[in-house]
Amino acid sequence: MERGKVKPTEGLNLRVKPNGDKIGVLSHDQEFTILEEVRFLRIKLDDGSVGYVHGDFVQRIPDADELSAPVLPVDDFRPRFKSVVFHHECFVGETVRVDEDFVPHLEKLASFAQARGLKIWATSSLRNLENQIRGAIVRPASKSCHHVGHAIDLNLMDGTDFYNSKQLRKGNHAELPESVLGFIEDIRTDPVMRWGGDFSEEDPVHVDDDLYHTQELLYSAKLESRVQQLNV
Repeated sequence: MERGKVKPTEGLNLRVKPNGDKIGVLSHDQEFTILEEVRFLRIKLDDGSVGYVHGDFVQRIPDADELSAPVLPVDDFRPRFKSVVFHHECFVGETVRVDEDFVPHLEKLASFAQARGLKIWATSSLRNLENQIRGAIVRPASKSCHHVGHAIDLNLMDGTDFYNSKQLRKGNHAELPESVLGFIEDIRTDPVMRWGGDFSEEDPVHVDDDLYHTQELLYSAKLESRVQQLNV
């Protein structure tokens, strides 16, 4: 079983189910067993108690096999970063440029939107790497799926109605049409994609595949590949 521990110094709420009633508070660095992951993690404490905590606040503890396994160098990874422009009739707004491996997720977003009669107004996808030292592009200090083309920021259009970050925040969901709420829920129930509205700092226009957490070495390989391409 995978183990985890609490990241925030102020502790972490334990809930009976995702977004459910609070049944306890875990202390900083308290360890537990991860039973299930659906953005919230279903966990079991060492005393046998079972509940849910938000995965963004958990630092995963490698098991013994992971610690003993050889770490592959970044150069051994395939494929590399490859920038492509994504086109679909459901996507409007800014040009959508991503890594080719993120295209299947955009196709899935398009199918979600199409099924609910929505248009996706793209506002940001692959972002510039602006860190430079003596004219050379260098790796950014902070991690972001936007840096490797595995994220998109979007607004939604339902006919002539436009929904941006203000309208898409959780506090305003009671005023949203079923089409928009359904689109958000489609993302939230997807096994790979994350909706930024579930982040600890709400970012309701953001969607990514959490690459830098779930496949950290692959994220590093793609970022290094992109930096090398920019410096050629």
